[in-house]
Amino acid sequence: MSGTHDLDPQGLARAFGLDRLANDYPDDVARAAAFAKSLAESLPRNLSAAEEPAHVFRADIPGANPDPAS
Repeated sequence: MSGTHDLDPQGLARAFGLDRLANDYPDDVARAAAFAKSLAESLPRNLSAAEEPAHVFRADIPGANPDPAS
């Protein structure tokens, strides 16, 4: 997240309509912003389109037949 190191967590919270949260819990908002930034920075940046993770989750039922044709 280049260029986000100078963003104000309180200002961002207010921009997203979280005025009360920003006012009542400023330390929590600051910690959450720092944590979100650390998560974003840990993501790989050099993935090709083919390496992008799929945004699909499929939960198989245990014991179910995986091939409905059989």
